[in-house]
Amino acid sequence: MHRIYHTNGRCPSFTGGALLLQADFSERRCILTDEQGFVWIGTRSGLGRFDGHELKKYIHHADDPHSLPHDLVLQIAEDEQYNIWILTDKGVARYQRQSDDFYLPTDEKGKNITAYSTCPTPEGLLFGAKNKIYFYSYRDGSFRLLQEFDQTPDFRNFNITILSLWDEETVLCCSRWQGLLLLNLKTGAYSRPPFDCGKEIMSMIIDSKNRIWIAPYNNGLYCFDRNGKQLASYTTRNSSLSNNVIL
Repeated sequence: MHRIYHTNGRCPSFTGGALLLQADFSERRCILTDEQGFVWIGTRSGLGRFDGHELKKYIHHADDPHSLPHDLVLQIAEDEQYNIWILTDKGVARYQRQSDDFYLPTDEKGKNITAYSTCPTPEGLLFGAKNKIYFYSYRDGSFRLLQEFDQTPDFRNFNITILSLWDEETVLCCSRWQGLLLLNLKTGAYSRPPFDCGKEIMSMIIDSKNRIWIAPYNNGLYCFDRNGKQLASYTTRNSSLSNNVIL
């Protein structure tokens, strides 16, 4: 599965570089063009940064605490302060421009924090992890645990693969195998949303009109309003979709 993330419409010239990208990064998982115009490429074998002429590769080095925590890159994100965040299979890393290396936030036990998704807020950046949500604060630069879900049978192994703001106080959390949750960021209360698409969710997005689009596994695409009313559904039977599995 490939995800492509762009932060703006600007992109450096790829004259003479496209073939280089294809040759060195044949298994690209995610791409981001940052505010400065650099193209970041996440793969199974490391991270690349392309300036329009040269491609630099970053990989994990066991003896370097400021290298990538792992070579498998899951996602790349840029926050409102233009920090570049790399989500890998063994931890989160923030790129440090001055030293051209990475800062690795850790938990209360000093271990790397592995996250699978991000979501921007006016105050900082949310990170979705296994049964947890972390928060990076723009105000003081702290990286802390914001929410931990109870280990009940309904929420066990709730790996948060997608995060999206529901409103100013609430975030919609999606787990590939455990369905959806609504979390109040201020009170910590959480519950299922007012619609049910099962527990196997391939993808999810909230659009500019606050409609929620859900892609359950092998069931096409559904659209709901905030109150849980189904607005539309699309499958291979009633639309031009070629497959009911939507990535």
